[in-house]
Amino acid sequence: MYKISTKIKNYFFQGLVYGFGSGFDALIGFLVLPLYATSFSTEEYGIFSILILLSTLSSSFFYLGASSALSRSYFDYDKEKDRRKIVSTSLYITVFGAILQVLFGLLFAENLSQILFDNPNYTNHIFLILISSSLLFINQLFYLLLRLLMRSVQVVSVSIFSSIVFLSLLFIFLKNYNLGILSPILAFNISYGLSTIILVFLCRKHFSLFPNVEEFKIQLLFGLPQIIIGFSYYLIDWIDRIFINEYLSLSDVGIYSFAYKIGMLIQIGFVIPFSKIWNPIRSENLNSENITTISSKILTYFYLFGSIFSLFIIIFIKEFFLLFSGGSDEFIVGQYVVPFVLFGHLFYGMINIMDIGLFKARKPMYTGIILLVHIPINVILNLILIPKTGFGFGYYGAALSTLLTYLSLILSVAYISNKFLFVKYEKRNFLIISFFSCLSVFLSIYYFDNLNLFSPYKFLLMLLLLGFYYYYFNQDLKKLLRK
Repeated sequence: MYKISTKIKNYFFQGLVYGFGSGFDALIGFLVLPLYATSFSTEEYGIFSILILLSTLSSSFFYLGASSALSRSYFDYDKEKDRRKIVSTSLYITVFGAILQVLFGLLFAENLSQILFDNPNYTNHIFLILISSSLLFINQLFYLLLRLLMRSVQVVSVSIFSSIVFLSLLFIFLKNYNLGILSPILAFNISYGLSTIILVFLCRKHFSLFPNVEEFKIQLLFGLPQIIIGFSYYLIDWIDRIFINEYLSLSDVGIYSFAYKIGMLIQIGFVIPFSKIWNPIRSENLNSENITTISSKILTYFYLFGSIFSLFIIIFIKEFFLLFSGGSDEFIVGQYVVPFVLFGHLFYGMINIMDIGLFKARKPMYTGIILLVHIPINVILNLILIPKTGFGFGYYGAALSTLLTYLSLILSVAYISNKFLFVKYEKRNFLIISFFSCLSVFLSIYYFDNLNLFSPYKFLLMLLLLGFYYYYFNQDLKKLLRK
């Protein structure tokens, strides 16, 4: 019992540390927005956004899935010597992908500038931002290794250091030098470069000069489908804004994007910290006879605590809009978008739990195919639900299509994954959590919407919800901990 309690405490501590790190990253993300707004024109910010999208898509291809493959292979080996070779294999693949990306930028940056912006003026920008994103995905491999080693404090410390360096350099470049869009790109390169040096030093004892040659094929076969998964996710995530721009207006795009950003707090504050601790846990316990029970229980409590997190934002949604909009009333009409986005991305976050059979069987291609299939599904839903003619609801329809797409996605993943490893999920608990979540959202929208800010009734609803969940799940948690 002592060992189990110690391990649980360690997992809980790791989760808190990652939660703090994600919160800090979110703070930095919001702090740079005023800097961009006061330093760039709308056209310049649009160009910068396209450069960011280019680097994201490029890195999602050239990282070659090595970090995903490492998380699957690492605990297949018990000896430290063998694990060092596995890590080195992943590092060689990642560095090779980074070199390919830099060469791609060197050869095609001018052509890309001409295609994207109708002039070659942004050749250097494209080349430099591709270098920065290659450094970033190399760093992600180091971060993953530290997570597998349960070194959360080191992970978060380096991440915070990198964010502070980036923010400081960005401020200096924007205020003291006439570099324009190059300012954040140079800040990216320097901050990521310094992080790489620190991470190499922290991880130096966990690498081997010689890789495991057999693992190259194993890791590439597992990692390459992650490229499809990454591309598909970004397409699904961006399709709604394309259709809003087509059928509505740029103002609607702005309102929806702002509300969507608030909805994405579920990713920053809950899903990402959870995934950072869950990935090494499931890899370590993958061959345990209890892995199906662990996955079932983890999914229940992921949904429970994710719902509580989401409902807190929904109940106090006006307060959140006031905080992030600086008191502007222009964006408040988008508040009803947030519940759909919150629960949509909460559902998407379940993939890392519900794909346990595919993960164990090394079948990530199935996840990639399921995501590809859901691209046209999302397109059709947006076509039906966005236009205000017919069945359309404007940008609320876009939010609803996001929720329905991700719900269908996780149900499909669970169905296929169970063909490889059957997991009996706790459907009754899911129905109870879903019912009280829907009830809370209904009360928040239709009864609490016109209440004053920080109304005691909002706190009362939150306390009643927490009280019920504590009463209902308390005994189950105690039994789980005793086992």
